Amino acid sequence: MRAFKLARRLARGHRHGGAGSRSKCICTLLFPRRDTYAMIPGRMTRTVKHMMTEPSKIDLPKDLQPPQCTLLRLRRTTRRVTQIYDHHLAPLGLRITQYSLLGNLMGQPPMPIGTFAEIMGMDRTTLTRNIRPLIRAGWIDLVAGEDRRQRAIALTADGKAIFRRAVPLWRQAESDLRAAVGADAISQLQHLLDHSLERIAPQA
Repeated sequence: MRAFKLARRLARGHRHGGAGSRSKCICTLLFPRRDTYAMIPGRMTRTVKHMMTEPSKIDLPKDLQPPQCTLLRLRRTTRRVTQIYDHHLAPLGLRITQYSLLGNLMGQPPMPIGTFAEIMGMDRTTLTRNIRPLIRAGWIDLVAGEDRRQRAIALTADGKAIFRRAVPLWRQAESDLRAAVGADAISQLQHLLDHSLERIAPQA
């Protein structure tokens, strides 16, 4: 979950032009603001012609090539790690993202959707989309919050049961990852991810 949250926060920073997104990410370097309107329907602007006739002008130094994009590295790593956890949880029809949602609701009273979205580091729209399959499966229930106009979510009895069955599978995935990467390296990685999340302010 640490890598998921960090990758989402970096992605939001890139979309909103955050200070940390412009130093290493190749996207903003290839398409600076002055070239945003480089293409006009029906004709080619001087900016684009210049870029095509003099490609050497946009060559980037080695330390700013795509492989050095921090977000790209995080997403590649996240995808690979996700595959490991999803493979182990597949017998129960669960994905690691769904396991995490169930786990964070375990033992909690009904929680407003907005509050839970903040805990999970998601926006409300993304959270709502992710919990729909869990609601259809009967693992999460939508209930009235303290304010009757407010919607809250809670684990059902079936949701608690499926989570308990999933825990051993998650532990095996975690064990396999630690065996592949190294227990010390995993501990260092988790510390670095936690430290990075603290240092990167959420984008408004």
